[in-house]
Amino acid sequence: MKYQEFTPTGKLSAYIECIYLFESDQLTGVDDFVFPGGSMEVIFNLGSGVWKTASPGFYRRTPAIEL
Repeated sequence: MKYQEFTPTGKLSAYIECIYLFESDQLTGVDDFVFPGGSMEVIFNLGSGVWKTASPGFYRRTPAIEL
């Protein structure tokens, strides 16, 4: 599993606070807690893995690109 954070430079830095990369060759569970902060995440799943979101009582498969 590999996790990296990048700070955008140039014109992007006015709009984007952080770019992060998560890579894994294994089925890995990750708890991604989101707290209200006025920011938004855009997630691109570029691999063949499945990203699932926990809902009360079940897991829901999310699309390859989500906001």
